[in-house]
Formats: sequence, structure tokens, C-alpha cells
Amino acid sequence: MPRARQATITIASILAIIAIIGALAYWLSRPPLPSWRGVDFGLDGTAASVFAPDKLLVFDLQVEPHDLQRMRDEARDEVAVPARLEVGDLNVGMVLLRYKGSTGTLNSVLDERQTESYMPKLSLKIVFDKVVSEQRFCGLRRLNFHSMIYDESLMRDRLCYQAFREAGIVAPRCTHAMIVVNDENLGIYAMVEQIDDSFVMDRFGETSHGLLYKEVWPVSQNPESYAREQRWNPSQLDHTAMLALAKALSQAPASELPSLVAQHANLDELLRYFIVDQALKNWDGVRGWTSRTATSTAWNHNYYWYVSPQQRLTLIPWDLDSTLLHPGPRGDLRAWHELEEVKSQGHATSSQWLAWEPSHDALTRAIAIHARGRYQKVARELLDGPLAVDHMLSSIETWHDQIRAAVAHDPHLSGLWHWQWHLSKLRKQLHIIRTWMEDEVREWDDTLPASLR
Repeated sequence: MPRARQATITIASILAIIAIIGALAYWLSRPPLPSWRGVDFGLDGTAASVFAPDKLLVFDLQVEPHDLQRMRDEARDEVAVPARLEVGDLNVGMVLLRYKGSTGTLNSVLDERQTESYMPKLSLKIVFDKVVSEQRFCGLRRLNFHSMIYDESLMRDRLCYQAFREAGIVAPRCTHAMIVVNDENLGIYAMVEQIDDSFVMDRFGETSHGLLYKEVWPVSQNPESYAREQRWNPSQLDHTAMLALAKALSQAPASELPSLVAQHANLDELLRYFIVDQALKNWDGVRGWTSRTATSTAWNHNYYWYVSPQQRLTLIPWDLDSTLLHPGPRGDLRAWHELEEVKSQGHATSSQWLAWEPSHDALTRAIAIHARGRYQKVARELLDGPLAVDHMLSSIETWHDQIRAAVAHDPHLSGLWHWQWHLSKLRKQLHIIRTWMEDEVREWDDTLPASLR
């Protein structure tokens, strides 16, 4: 018996050593970067083929050296330069290439440059219809390539857009892609669908001749506030829907808020949006209200509105890298669905600006009131569906295998071990956030305050 036990221990030890050696060989070896020139990526002329989840497209651009230098020198101004583009065996032709993010991270990233000659990894945009008028790439006018410099797991954008779409929310498609410029590999990016006329026509079909806004909430009663932020308005519609909603929200008692919003938008859809946004810990989205001072106007961030010709509003998420971290920024603020009296003062942030309770906003309060009697059921359906941890972990494993070689060859990343460590952190965060969200659902109070009954 002792001999048999010793033999079992020896065999187990040998197998463990072999497993360790195999794991080390897998992670220490640098996988070859698959070839991309002349490859058939299965692009069939549709946007769906561009965002097919089972492929990693490579955008191979040739830019004249002086144009490339000008683009780098004037990066803060998002100067666009001509480039010749190929994607596998498809010769797309002449496009414009530029850096993006002037209202977001671009300036802060450039300020952190180590040397003048060093160019950090910046987000990019390819414009297809300017050099060659009306040109499209599989029906698309533009494509965004987000550098993910603040997401070392490289998964947050793609995970969160997937969650919104699977929850039935109109949202951009997102996959990973690789960028090569003048034979230099710039690395792996999150390729995100542009929210523009092509997006609107794809999602809204016969009702696509409406009005698209970026980051303007129905608060102001000044038409210019909406005119400045319109992005698509082929029928030259006025801003009646937003103005009417803003006026109604500013004047109505709280008990009437849901019925007023229901005249302009689908309250059940907005409720799903807010629950998904909450479960993804998206602190820099529609629930993240900020002002410069206690008396200045507060704003929120990272969304679009589409208003149909029938004056119906649809909320669309955007820029989802500030997500999936618990407790995260603004963790000391009350939940968006709390209906108690709102505090009169904002909370100071590290930037010395003020963060406000989400429920200070009348539209948010309307959704919170509508949630009474519905929140637990809707949240449970989402937590067991698109927000299920096992489902999200499975997506991470699939995408991990898909982009591993590209990550290993990304000149701006610190290698596979570093990436794997951040993936492990993200996996742990998903479990932590799920536990937190379960508590939120369990502790939900369906009772309406007496003043709202």
C-alpha cells in the first residue's frame, strides 16, 4: 500500500510539473501575429460583416510621411490626413485618418508624453466619405478605434456594448481590431460603430428621418441648446420634442413625471437602460451629473438621443470604458432610484468640481417612480440574461483567444502576463459587482413615498 501511494504521488507530481511547464510555455512564448495582407475576412458589403464577433480585422493604412507627421504634430486639433486603406483582400481606397478625443482624453494623454518624439497610443477615427464623396466601407461612413489606454483588460467597451444590445437597448456594435500604419503595427483597439446617419438608418429603418443629438439632456428650454448638439436632421425638424419634455419636467409635480415622459419615450426601455447602466457601474454616463460650482448648470455625459419623426425619444449609450469597477468613483452617492428629498449641495470630486445625486434630475426621478413594482422583475431578468456573470466570462474567454496574438505584438502594452493579470482583476470585479447588484435588488423598496401616490 505505501508503494502504491508513493507511485500515485509521484505520478501526480510529474503531471503537475508538466502542467506548469505547459502553462509557462504558453504564456512566455510570443504567438506569431497572423498574416493579414490579402486575407479574405468575409466582408460582404454589410456592417454586420465588419462587426462579426468571430473575426479580428486589420486596417492597413499607407500615409505620406509628411502627412503623418502633420497629423501627429496637430493631434490636439484632430487634423485629418489622407490615407490609402486595405482590409485584407479588400482595397478600400482613399480615406481620412485622424486622432479622436479632443473633448475627452486626448489632451490629458498628450500631456503625459515622455518625450516630444514619443507618440502614446491614441484613439483614431477613419472617415470613408470625404476624400471620395459618398464612399462607404460596408455601408459605414466612419469607424472609431478606441485605444483602451485606461482599460488594461481590453474588454470593458466590448462587454458593456454587448450587454446593452442584448438587453434590447439600441447601442453601437463593438469588436476588436488592429491598426497598421506604413507597415508599423499600432496595436489592438476597440472598434466601435459610429452613431451617425448610417447607424440611424440601420436601427430605425422607416422612421430614420428624425433628429440625432449628442449629449444634450431635456433640461434647457432654449432651442439653441439642442441645435448646437444635433448630429443628423435630414428633414430639418425643429426641437419640439426635447423642448416640450424639458418644459413639462420643470413644471410638473413629481407624481405626474412618469406620465409626462411616457408621452415622449418608452419608460420600460428607459428602465432597462438605467438598470444595465447601474449593473455595469457606469459612473461617467447618464447617471453621472457634474457641475463646476454649486450654482452652475449640471451636465451628464456619454449618450445620444434619437427623436423619430413621430417625436418619440430613444436613449443610446456611448463611451463605455469607465465601467465595471466597484466601488468606483461616485460610490458615495445615493442610487439613481432613491426618491427621498434631494440634497441641496453637490459633492466635491478630486477635480474640485461637484458631483450631484442622480435623482436631482427630473427625468431620472420619472424613471425611478416608474420602477416601483417593476424593478426587481426587470433587474432579475437582466441579471440572469445579458448580465449573467457566466455569460460575460464566456465572452471574455472567447475574445481572449481571438486577440491574444495581437496583444502580444502591441507595442504599447506590457506583454501577455500583464494583460492576463488585468483580466483576472476584471473577472473578480464581475463577481464582486454581481454580489453588490444582488444586494441592490434584494433591498429594493417598492413602496412609493406618500407624496407620490
